[in-house]
Amino acid sequence: MEVGFRQVLQLIAETLPFVPEYYANAVENNGPEAEALKAAARKHKIRVIIGVAEKDHGSLYMTQWIISPDGDLVARRKVKPTGPERIVFGDGDVSTDTRGIADL
Repeated sequence: MEVGFRQVLQLIAETLPFVPEYYANAVENNGPEAEALKAAARKHKIRVIIGVAEKDHGSLYMTQWIISPDGDLVARRKVKPTGPERIVFGDGDVSTDTRGIADL
C-alpha cells in the first residue's frame, strides 16, 4: 500500500502531541533504569536484551540495550529510522558502541 503525502501529514499531526511525553519517558544509558537492569542481570546471572527509546544530547534514538550477566551494557542504535520515524528519532551512527556484543 502506498502512503500519500496527505497521509504522512495526518500521521505527523496525530503523532507530534505525544512527543514531549514520549521524550520525558525516554531513558538514558547511565540512568536509573539502566542501573536497575544491570543490577538484575548481575543478580540473576542472565543476559538482558531490550529495546528502549533513548535520549542523548537532546535527540531520541531507537536503541537496543544488550546487558551481560556481569552487568556490562552495550547500546546499539538504529542507524536509519524510516520516513515517519525521522519525525521523532535521530539517525544512529555506525560507530555506536557494539564492541564485544558477541562476547556478552
